[in-house]
Amino acid sequence: MAALDRQGQTLLAFLVARLDRVVPGEPQTYIGYKEAHDALNLELLGPTYGESLKPQGLLSLANWIVAEQKPAITGIIVDQTTFTPGMGYFSPYGRTEDDFTWWSEQVGLSKGFDWRPYLSEAGSPADGSARPRANQPHTTGPIEVRAENDWNQPEVQYGFEDWMRRRDLSNSSVLKYAGALNGVLTDWAKENSIISGSLTDITNPNQFRWVAEQIKQLPIFLERNSTGHTMYSNALARYAEYLDDQSSSDGIEQDIDAIMTSEDLSPTEKAALVKARMGQGSFRKKLIDYWKGCSVTAFPRIDLLVASHIKPWKASNNFERLDVFNGLLLLPNLDRAFELGYISFNEKGMIIISPTLGHPELIGIDSAMRLNVVPAHHKYLDYHRTWKFKKDSRLNSKS
Repeated sequence: MAALDRQGQTLLAFLVARLDRVVPGEPQTYIGYKEAHDALNLELLGPTYGESLKPQGLLSLANWIVAEQKPAITGIIVDQTTFTPGMGYFSPYGRTEDDFTWWSEQVGLSKGFDWRPYLSEAGSPADGSARPRANQPHTTGPIEVRAENDWNQPEVQYGFEDWMRRRDLSNSSVLKYAGALNGVLTDWAKENSIISGSLTDITNPNQFRWVAEQIKQLPIFLERNSTGHTMYSNALARYAEYLDDQSSSDGIEQDIDAIMTSEDLSPTEKAALVKARMGQGSFRKKLIDYWKGCSVTAFPRIDLLVASHIKPWKASNNFERLDVFNGLLLLPNLDRAFELGYISFNEKGMIIISPTLGHPELIGIDSAMRLNVVPAHHKYLDYHRTWKFKKDSRLNSKS
């Protein structure tokens, strides 16, 4: 086994202690170079915090990870302006710096890996903050995601039940789905060390989908879901839809606040990003110039079209937020279906319709629709298919 020096051990312990707050594929939840530098009380040894971290544990940890073939946990350290790691993160593995799928997979593997055998008391920060939790479960296969938020659980449950009723689900279905989510589904997840709290503690849609996929692989789930006429998979799918609705309805204001309070952006950059977030300004103009009409139907009335990001705003760095190839110009029905993951597009531009979208023809969506894509679109569409597209089995609209 290759030796990891003291600085590498300290950095590893720090990163492991921060994994709970990290959501794979959402780099705004990752750790900034400056944050890591300051938390470890390091001396500034270079022109940037990233360069300074390299000789103070980052390089030794990265080399040890490659030699020992461990998950590339250093990918949770990112530049807070671009929300990406440096090229040095990708190159040892023969990956290009835009291989975001591999990067997200490595972050997910890092969350599920048992790092405890590789941590030492000598390698932990003086305040103990980076020491592993004593009750951290050991998981070698399923990805461990722990709930971390300040939502009040009874309020979340009431909100979820109310959301289902407003979609015309019967009262018995509402009670069954909510009961399953807080009952046996939570119990199965906890018993198998997937989460430590309740499923309704999770309020991030992507994080919930990671957890749901692990639950759906459990033998007891497969058995009970089959005999229960897919009631348990329906409950998971409904809660995922609920979280999608919640995150899409209140995220714009928060994103704009984050832009305006950033100390890393000039006034001009702030103005461009705010307009892009609101679907206005240069981003929308670039999409109009590129697509000339609806990206899917070619409908020409620009005033009826919505400027939409392929890779969501929250998961994109500032370059991607303004990149014309990360955008579509869509009719409102297509925009909403795409945003919520009911449709996506393959590398050839053909539409993919989620089995959870019952009767797509009623909202003007059919399987012959397509985009005219170029290679520059591929990485963004790949992200959308991986992280946003709903792959769950078909639901009855009234079930």
